[in-house]
Amino acid sequence: SLRYRVHLALVHLYRRDWVRADEGLAAVIELEPGNLLALSLRAALRLYEGRWSEGLAAYEHTRRLAPEHSIGRCGRAQALALLGREAEAREELARLLADHAGGQATPYEVALVHARLGDEARSTRRVGAAAGRSRQRWRRPTAVPDPSTPLGADCGKPRSMQELTGCAMARSS
Repeated sequence: SLRYRVHLALVHLYRRDWVRADEGLAAVIELEPGNLLALSLRAALRLYEGRWSEGLAAYEHTRRLAPEHSIGRCGRAQALALLGREAEAREELARLLADHAGGQATPYEVALVHARLGDEARSTRRVGAAAGRSRQRWRRPTAVPDPSTPLGADCGKPRSMQELTGCAMARSS
């Protein structure tokens, strides 16, 4: 199934096997061009590869495709931060925080943007809030952890989002 293929690509992404992750996501997108999860993961992959301008364009496409989901805004803010466009990234973060206050953005998405802006303390607090809500089922695509950010730099190659969150929380205590 396409869902299985997306999750298999996600495993490759967690393992930093960018080529296999990209191949898997491209195959899903070819079969279902509007697959929001595959599109947002591929956009995240562009950021992890250091292809920040491409990641920004991909997240802007995701945002246009599904403006009701926060993932496009979260990714766009991260890409802007990586491109050194801090003022724009902070403006996007402010909009993401408003989404969060309205229940539309997860604490984890906010944490990723703080991490990209270099604010590890705020990022770590948001990860703690995300872990506290881990029993909730988010019924929308959410951001993917980047093992190269300050939150995950000492966490090796996590096999899951829970493993990365656990490692980051252990580092903050």
